[in-house]
Amino acid sequence: MKKTMNKYTNNNIRNTSILSVIFIVLFLSSSYLFYKNYKDNLVERTKNSFQLNLNYLNNYFEDNILVKRENTLLEIDKSVDLKLFKQIKVDYNRFIFDKNSLVDSVANFDDKSWKMTETLVDANFGFIQEVEGSSYFEFIPSNNFEQNQALQIRFQLYKKGEIQNFLTQINFSNLEMKKTMDGDKFFSFVSTLIDLDFSSKVYDLVIDDIKVATITYGLNSYFVKKELQDFLLKLILFTFVMTFPIIFVIAFYHRYVFKKYVNEPIIYLNKHLDKIINNKFATIEKNKFEGTPQIVELTQKVSKMSSKIAALTNELNMNKESLELKVSTDTLTGLPNKKIFDFDLKNMFITSTSGYVFIIKIDGLATISKKHDSGYINNFIEHYSSVIKNTIYSHSKSDNKIYRFYGSQFAVISKNIDDKEAQEISQALVDDIVSKMSSGFDVPDELVQVGATSIDLYGTIESVLNSANEAYDKSKQLGNNKAYIITEKDVSKNYEKIDSNVKEIISESKFDISFVLDTYSFDKPDEIIMKELAPQLFDHNGEKLLIGSFVSVAEKLGVIKEFDKQVVEKAVEYIKNTNCNFEIAVNLSFSTIKDNSFIKWLEEYSLENKEVINKVVFSITAYSAFLHKIDFIRFVNTCSEMNLKTILKRYKNEDYPLEQLEKLAITYIRMHKDYTTGFANDVVKKHKVKNTLIFGQLNNINIIADSVKLDLDYELLDRLGAYGTSK
Repeated sequence: MKKTMNKYTNNNIRNTSILSVIFIVLFLSSSYLFYKNYKDNLVERTKNSFQLNLNYLNNYFEDNILVKRENTLLEIDKSVDLKLFKQIKVDYNRFIFDKNSLVDSVANFDDKSWKMTETLVDANFGFIQEVEGSSYFEFIPSNNFEQNQALQIRFQLYKKGEIQNFLTQINFSNLEMKKTMDGDKFFSFVSTLIDLDFSSKVYDLVIDDIKVATITYGLNSYFVKKELQDFLLKLILFTFVMTFPIIFVIAFYHRYVFKKYVNEPIIYLNKHLDKIINNKFATIEKNKFEGTPQIVELTQKVSKMSSKIAALTNELNMNKESLELKVSTDTLTGLPNKKIFDFDLKNMFITSTSGYVFIIKIDGLATISKKHDSGYINNFIEHYSSVIKNTIYSHSKSDNKIYRFYGSQFAVISKNIDDKEAQEISQALVDDIVSKMSSGFDVPDELVQVGATSIDLYGTIESVLNSANEAYDKSKQLGNNKAYIITEKDVSKNYEKIDSNVKEIISESKFDISFVLDTYSFDKPDEIIMKELAPQLFDHNGEKLLIGSFVSVAEKLGVIKEFDKQVVEKAVEYIKNTNCNFEIAVNLSFSTIKDNSFIKWLEEYSLENKEVINKVVFSITAYSAFLHKIDFIRFVNTCSEMNLKTILKRYKNEDYPLEQLEKLAITYIRMHKDYTTGFANDVVKKHKVKNTLIFGQLNNINIIADSVKLDLDYELLDRLGAYGTSK
């Protein structure tokens, strides 16, 4: 035991020494970094201050030297930090003046509209001549003229037949101002640390191409050296004060505290863990926490205990996953919802699994809802989903998965299928739904529309859904109960086209804008309060480009920031040209909003257009915002500081918890349509909508609904105090 204690004692001494050296090195390094940063900032600040004051003085002399003459330096002393200069000297090269100079020198006369007819000086001192090509006069001195004496000038003015004679004097003495303070006298040891040129600066004072004088500035190094020396003294004192107490604490800790409060308690814990391993549980006696353990032995026992805890943790995780799966499942049909769809699609991106996404919509659901009660509607949807399941699973159950996004929209992911199989599945869905639903239900004309797209593994969830919705729109153009497929070749072809068009479109800003998602106020149901801007992008053949694909390619090409700038500019231009009363939501990519140069541009642009920029609302999806939380928070805070508006759209609490939005100055939240579709008769949805609206009221955020079709939903949102909704 004695041998063991000696071993610990030696270790304590060694550890104390090592930690002491580490802390000394850290503090010295930190002190050096503080010093270097401070010195660099001081040098840069002094250099800028010198240059700014020199520029100001040069401009000041140019504007005032002919008017104020000997009073010029006296007035400078009131507006310039003259401690930066130990000397300012003005040597006249030519004795120049003009009519205004003479008028200003005369008391009780300031009318400069009179014309000058004659200027005379004593011929013993020289003569006056006009400077060719200017309004100035120059006094040519003789050998008898003494520059330190004021020059008397007689001049004559006339106006409207009236003539007046004046006698005045102008002082052409060279100007000089000196400061007695000298930096080199007291701080010579600091001089080598400052990389600044304190030599005199000489400038020519030129007025209308006439070299009037030479200005010499003697720079004063006293203050910068004094400031650096004061900082060094404080830094040395701070380093000393901070380092030695910490070293003392470390030594005290290892010689006394570590033994009493670490070693002895671990001995007790070691015995206690023996009991736990043997399933003999007991309360820890706190007064026993004074002792020392065998670290290796304790680690082994903790490892055994960790195995048991790991087993329990795995079981808990399985239960947790089971609960999460229930939360992520549609309660009516038992199908996974969009959250699971997003997760599965992400996995396909990660594993590079090819396939198709099908969007299936019941556009006529609102028509049925007006004729039948909720029980009938629920029964209709259950049978509808059963038909989809039977059709899809008849093809392959292992490679297909069905989802329900919201009331009238379903989705399917089919893995490892080709274009022909996708066509067969799409047509089978249309045929089966029309035939099997028509026999037992009052079906609308718009019973089913199917849009399918090949999954672009280089795209995003949003771009794939945009492509599927594009296919859905084209199916509607074919008529009711039709299907349309965007094949793998179409996607590849589309990307090839986009890649060849993106740079040209952005470099030439060759696109127009339109608007979607008209949002109406609940207070004034016919008043549009917001529209979302939708860029209209076309290739060389006039074919429309998908915005999701366009953005993905633009991000890969590194030109998305320029595109987003152009979209903002077109929105502002539209507001100016139309003087519209509604706000315009502009979508921005995260590649753009996390770019510091874009933030700087936005700040400058918003100041230039401050009269209309308040009608622009910068739009970000909730799901993307949470994935890029740090960049999102920074952007919202920056917009708030610039008095710009933001909207968090497609909001779901599962995507971005409300409690994490409390301190963000968001202007609007647009709830996901999953929340507000049929929520009047859904307790869970109603609870989520109420929570979101209450959160908005407490945090001064306007809450907007999305795509509300049912009258019951609309009326309930109105009663609950929603700000507006799209229809």
